Amino acid sequence: MRLFQEGEYALFGIILVFSVVFPMLKIGLLFVVCQTTRWTQTRMRTLLHWVSVTGRWSMLDVFIVALLVVIGKVRGLSEVHVHYGLYVFAAAVILIHITAFRLETMVQQRH
Repeated sequence: MRLFQEGEYALFGIILVFSVVFPMLKIGLLFVVCQTTRWTQTRMRTLLHWVSVTGRWSMLDVFIVALLVVIGKVRGLSEVHVHYGLYVFAAAVILIHITAFRLETMVQQRH
């Protein structure tokens, strides 16, 4: 929100899309795949493909945040403190990737 308040609309939009929209889309797709048992193998594979695509793009926010931290530290503009949210975020990313991998494996075994 601070980026938006400071008029950094482009950066705010990029981070919003890659930090919120893509991860939520990926979680939504995983939910749909988990809840739907009557779909064909082709349809499941298509959904899992899109889960994979959104997963790759949703990691761009990690890169952007890392760049901002490095640029800020190099210029002496910022100070970084690690809090528990970092560990929660890391655990969520890992669990989502494990879930997607497991679903892909299950779909391939059915075929």
